[in-house]
Amino acid sequence: MNNTNIETEKTDAEYEAEIELIETMFPNTQFTVSIPIEELDVVVTNEPVIMVKQTFTCHCYTNCNKQTEWYYIRGSNITNKYILNELIKQGLKLECDHQFIEFFHKITECQFEIATFS
Repeated sequence: MNNTNIETEKTDAEYEAEIELIETMFPNTQFTVSIPIEELDVVVTNEPVIMVKQTFTCHCYTNCNKQTEWYYIRGSNITNKYILNELIKQGLKLECDHQFIEFFHKITECQFEIATFS
């Protein structure tokens, strides 16, 4: 049986090169992009306007009185990369010990939530 769909793991060198490329694509961020590079150009919605929700449910915020923040993003064929660039422009900061954006959780076609590593 010949299985040509076997997914191979990245070597350490490939992984490091990907990290460097992502850091070059998103300089001066207040967070770390942990979305795989092959997923950055994936269109996540065809809606012209989306809302991205930032919640403060991490245990790092236990003693803080942080309110949910919303970021509004306008565009066509909105990709993960486009969302990240817009969040950077709008000054998104992940002010906790878990500053890694892993993906955007799709709640509805036009509402997403930032999924961070925690």
